[in-house]
Amino acid sequence: YGAQLYSSQTTVAYFDGCARLTNAVHYVTSEDVPTAKIYGSKDAMDASLKAYLISGGYYFEEIASPTQIGSDCDLLILHTPKTDITDAEAIALSSYLENGGKVFLITSCLYSDMPNLHSVTREFGLDVLSVKNIVCEQDSQYHYSTERPDYFLAHIAPCDISKNFDGYFAVMTAHAIKIEENTPTGVTAFPLLYTGETTGSLIVVYENGEEGEESGEQYVTAAIAQKGEGTLVWLASPESASATGYSLSAGGNFTFIREAMNWMTENAYAAVNVSSTLMTTGNLPLGENGAVILGVVLAFVLPLALLIPSMVYLYKRKKR
Repeated sequence: YGAQLYSSQTTVAYFDGCARLTNAVHYVTSEDVPTAKIYGSKDAMDASLKAYLISGGYYFEEIASPTQIGSDCDLLILHTPKTDITDAEAIALSSYLENGGKVFLITSCLYSDMPNLHSVTREFGLDVLSVKNIVCEQDSQYHYSTERPDYFLAHIAPCDISKNFDGYFAVMTAHAIKIEENTPTGVTAFPLLYTGETTGSLIVVYENGEEGEESGEQYVTAAIAQKGEGTLVWLASPESASATGYSLSAGGNFTFIREAMNWMTENAYAAVNVSSTLMTTGNLPLGENGAVILGVVLAFVLPLALLIPSMVYLYKRKKR
């Protein structure tokens, strides 16, 4: 069950229990449910995204450290770590990828100074463009408002993930990912989501604490890198993987994330899409005069309407 306020007068609620229950049956009866392990800040994954992915055939398990990945992990979701991983965890993560592991990395512009984590991404030709930055879109056709140019619809690169995707992906307060010009031997890396070719801009906080702005470049906010069987998909925007991102993209963000995970895990399960039951309720709009009239009715008229018949009835009984 869920509800979303579309305006001050109308609330739309929906019930999708049929789809949830049907997919739950698949989970307990199937032998090929992909296992996705989550590591990062506590409860980092949005509950609505997690429910959406579970209905897509995934089983989730939270782990306390990348050293606990294990051999049964089909996909590691490294979700918005707020502190850098340790040397031992970097070695474990690197070894997992080296042995054909799949990692979905989500990072925030607020927690981007992580040398150990980025030592692993650099093995796949990916790095942060600068320690602290926020990507904005200059093209008004793509950003949501002049007040929030860091909320924009991303350009989506043609690839296996996006070939069946016909929606939009809303990027929210992302930082820029750097793709090395000379990637390590055996590595293939390319953009997945990015700003316009020459319309992006970047708010940068430099190492000396000063703030500046750069523009005229194509800024990458999600990227793919492969080395042998190992695959790294990096999304630099946690808010894009939230219910707000779902709302701004009309569901596109969740669908795109699921497509990326399906591509990495080769998950062919087709989620059962049972149309939700919609229940629309409207609120009665009242102006100031209407509110006064309603108050008089409730405070005086209604009580009198009940009191007068009662008094008449009691008077008649007393006369008898």
